[in-house]
Amino acid sequence: MGKKKPNDHFLSKVYMKPFLPSGEKKLWVYDKQSLSCRLKGRGEICFIRNGSTNKLIESNPRLIEEVLVPIENNWFQMTENLKAFLEGTRRRAAYLEMKKIISEYLAVLIQATPSNKQQRKLATESLIDLTAKILEKQGAFPPRPKELEGVDLKALITETDWVELIALKGLPKTIERFSQSKFVFLQNNSDTPFVTSDNPVCYINEGVGHNCIIYFPLTPQLGLLVATGSASFNGSEDSSEECTVSLVKKLNQLVIKAAEQYVISSIESEELKELVEKFKNFKQGCVTQQIGPLLVNQVRQFER
Repeated sequence: MGKKKPNDHFLSKVYMKPFLPSGEKKLWVYDKQSLSCRLKGRGEICFIRNGSTNKLIESNPRLIEEVLVPIENNWFQMTENLKAFLEGTRRRAAYLEMKKIISEYLAVLIQATPSNKQQRKLATESLIDLTAKILEKQGAFPPRPKELEGVDLKALITETDWVELIALKGLPKTIERFSQSKFVFLQNNSDTPFVTSDNPVCYINEGVGHNCIIYFPLTPQLGLLVATGSASFNGSEDSSEECTVSLVKKLNQLVIKAAEQYVISSIESEELKELVEKFKNFKQGCVTQQIGPLLVNQVRQFER
């Protein structure tokens, strides 16, 4: 009998831990497909059987798991230390290490969740199609080499493991990009907690190339805005500010729209149930378009 394939969590259980209701071992999980709201254990959601294995990495098919281990080992303590830092009881040097861990996890998440994997696949397909149309229009479409006759190049290039391999190779640069980006921490002291989802990295603007503003919920009381590339807001230094109830609700709505299936919360709420039903057909995805001479991907929330 073959070895049982593991359930690989694309959303780390340690990331979900702060969203547990006080004193409980299960999360409130809102399902955009069934419109149910149930208490579920962290091990019951956000996983794919053998999802971390990439057969194209012959030397180490489960490389992504090795990348995740130090992040997951330090994540929960990092969130506790971050609270202390924002309260003024931790030093700047400790903060830089926290920012590094967050940057590493953001870089992994934008290539690991099923929603993001599908986005990259569709984005690659769109770029291929749009490039072909432009070349045809210009009368510059090159003839297919004899060696490639009968080969479905589009299927080959957009094969899931291949697209994922390209993303993994770019991981160090993505981590560096996030580490150099501006972070604004949103402290939520209201009775309305931040929620998260199975696709928690959300784009506030339309994410043109690498110049975008990202929202990422860290805990029910702490959210994060990241301005990458030339995108900016409120100066250039990392900062923190208290979040109004109105902004909390807007950001929660963004998370619900971007969620693939599961919205995760520390509370049961009729308002959340209504929002999940309202935005059940929304998702976050890529739209490819030509801007001047460039082809760019824009990430946005839209109705399916």
